[in-house]
Amino acid sequence: MTHGDDKGLVLPPKVASVQVVVIPVPYKDANTQGIYDACTATASALCEAGIRAEEDLRDNYSPGWKYSDWEMKGVPLRIEIGPRDLENDQVSPFNISSIPSTYNIEVSAWFKYVTCNVAKRISFIP
Repeated sequence: MTHGDDKGLVLPPKVASVQVVVIPVPYKDANTQGIYDACTATASALCEAGIRAEEDLRDNYSPGWKYSDWEMKGVPLRIEIGPRDLENDQVSPFNISSIPSTYNIEVSAWFKYVTCNVAKRISFIP
């Protein structure tokens, strides 16, 4: 049985081999190393909280290409960290099936409250 749509594989967080991917979004004049360090720290914090997370630090691909690549692999949540996020001490989470928005996330409690209905492509995130 396969679940998918035009953008790729659709998996609920409990089933996905990678639940969260952290992607840096550096700009030309930004502190690129600081953004990469924040991505690594975020992915490490998620892993320590029991969430299967990876950071994508490949510099030979654009952020847009990485978004598409991870969506096709079925990762339910993408976290982007850019220069403004670094300045404001926040992250930008994007659920594959919802409207993007920016939040400060409490890492340890996040997956306790996520309910994903794959058939209707609805996710509830408090």
